[in-house]
Amino acid sequence: MFKINSSINYFILGALRKSQADFTTSVQRLSTGFRVNSFGDDPGVASTISEMRNEIAATDQLMTSTQESINYTKTADAGLAEISRLLEDANAIATAASNDATLSADQRTNYQTQLSAIMTAINNIANNTTYGDVKMLNGSAGSFVGGTAVNTIDDMTFSGMFGGYALTTNATVSVALITAATLACVSTKSFATPVTTVGAGSFSINGMVFNTSATDTISDVVSKINQNSNTTGVTAVGTSGVISLAATTFGSNASVEVIDAGSLLLDSSATYSSVSGVDAVATVAILVGSDTAVVSFDQGYGRELKDLNGNVIKLTSAGAVITAATERGLGQVIKSTSLFAVDKGVTTGFYLGNYSANQLGSGVIANTDLEDISVSSATSASSAVSVINQAQSDIAFARASVGSFQKYVLESNYRMLQVRNENAEASRANLQDTDFAAESTSMTKALLVQSSAATALSQTSLIPQSILSLIKS
Repeated sequence: MFKINSSINYFILGALRKSQADFTTSVQRLSTGFRVNSFGDDPGVASTISEMRNEIAATDQLMTSTQESINYTKTADAGLAEISRLLEDANAIATAASNDATLSADQRTNYQTQLSAIMTAINNIANNTTYGDVKMLNGSAGSFVGGTAVNTIDDMTFSGMFGGYALTTNATVSVALITAATLACVSTKSFATPVTTVGAGSFSINGMVFNTSATDTISDVVSKINQNSNTTGVTAVGTSGVISLAATTFGSNASVEVIDAGSLLLDSSATYSSVSGVDAVATVAILVGSDTAVVSFDQGYGRELKDLNGNVIKLTSAGAVITAATERGLGQVIKSTSLFAVDKGVTTGFYLGNYSANQLGSGVIANTDLEDISVSSATSASSAVSVINQAQSDIAFARASVGSFQKYVLESNYRMLQVRNENAEASRANLQDTDFAAESTSMTKALLVQSSAATALSQTSLIPQSILSLIKS
């Protein structure tokens, strides 16, 4: 049918406009690489993509923060490793100084000078090992400290991990003592009165020889022993004709060894006696969220309770004894600001203690730590070896705690974040990125449609001419 006002032109123009729009969309997608470039393209998908991009950006930052935390622990371990090397040298010096027969006074003085230099170096490392502006090994970098019940708990330090849980809020600590800490104790034979003489002879306590005269009484012997308690780690009390010899320090590291061949103090049937103390053991409970975490603290010595994560609770003398009043001690874990971010809104902490010389090696000899040791005599050098060995154990335990935190918390968390990021990026790409093969096909199709529409439009201009021809004829 021939009509002047035919709608065919509008159909062709509509097809031409649509193909032009399709071509523009394809060019945009191919040039940007994104299938969805604005919320107008696909509001629902664009909203999901926006959330994913935010998630990916947050995870990227968490990975960066976790890597910084790993570097933090590596720096701490490097400082502890250097302290460990210094303690190896100190141990060698103290061991050499124990050989009294071959040393001159000058050599012993030189050894003491070397030992003092090592103590200075250890303190320097403890006070100056830093990550950024944070001092790491002087006790100020801990994430948690303990507020305590002073009658039973002397002090608490927590690493931020407890029984597999991260401690991120203030919480109450409940301590149930299973095994009481005890002092090593040896009792002598009975004497008639405090003024009874013990006779002339000698005996030794923890390696130190005591000489007595025929006129020395029980009271005199008690006085001699107490005058040397700093060396022997043993005190004496005379009660009801019996001398009680007790270690000055709780636990298995402290012992009372008496050798009395002349039976001045011990019965003739028992000329030798050696007794060690007992270490405290407890179960500790902390409410973490809605769960109660219960951990055995059985790694310490004496009145010091310690778990495998390096958490430490120091009991008072009263708290170390099981009675109706002190069986359960209460403390408070107090959150501080030094925490590691491991996820959005989730932090975990790790306590780095004080590794200065005066904080290492304690518990072996009463009132003696690494800073107090001396090699001025063979006896003091032998004691120094014991203190240094304990200091090495302290550092080894600290390094194990740091390594465990790095490997099983930080590095594991980094791998988890990495997998999460890869999956989130894959999902975002699936939703947003252009399928170049499909889009290239769409663009080619749009070009062909445009070309065909343009040709068709040019042909429709012949219709009015044909009508005019009919009218003329």
